[in-house]
Amino acid sequence: MVYALDIPGREFDPGCLAAAKPVYADVTDSRAVYDAVMQIKKERGSLDVLVNNAAIITYEPLAMVSKEHMRRMFEVNVFAVIELMQYASRIMARQKSGSIINMASIVGQKGAAGQLIYAASKGAVISATLSAAKELAASGVRVNAIAPGMVGSERFKSEVQRFPQKIEDVRAGRIAEPEEIAAAIAFLASEDASYITGQVIGMDGCMLL
Repeated sequence: MVYALDIPGREFDPGCLAAAKPVYADVTDSRAVYDAVMQIKKERGSLDVLVNNAAIITYEPLAMVSKEHMRRMFEVNVFAVIELMQYASRIMARQKSGSIINMASIVGQKGAAGQLIYAASKGAVISATLSAAKELAASGVRVNAIAPGMVGSERFKSEVQRFPQKIEDVRAGRIAEPEEIAAAIAFLASEDASYITGQVIGMDGCMLL
């Protein structure tokens, strides 16, 4: 069974996953997130995989960055990720098994003009991933991150004109399909990746930034 939390203000569509059970919670509400994780533990008896995928983004030049946008982006992109890792790792450490997969971004590694705060938030996710991996490895809990470039999600398709990067910047000549990112997540969640932890896997099609 796959459970799903969503970004506040957006409705989760369970039809996007074959066997998903949505557990609605605002990822920035500490109590709601804790209750959701405990609900999953109570219903299933274990927690095997956590994928931190919720994120928001704004496009602003450095001189025009809004402190409100900065605060909100870090609440969703960083603080929620760390908090979910905290709750999940407590359960996984007792199980002596588990896989945590955080969605980072290539801009968190290389930066991008017009995305300073988003890049900073994803850089924080990468640092948190590496630190958590070192802390949890002895407990049998793996922690990795995926750093995509441009992905053909609905958001990307609706906002493509606002992106500072262009498809011409991708040496592979195309953007990634969401299913390709999902396949990497499935691999990291599986026993095939049992010896992989503390890694940031770039999936950007050799993107020039």
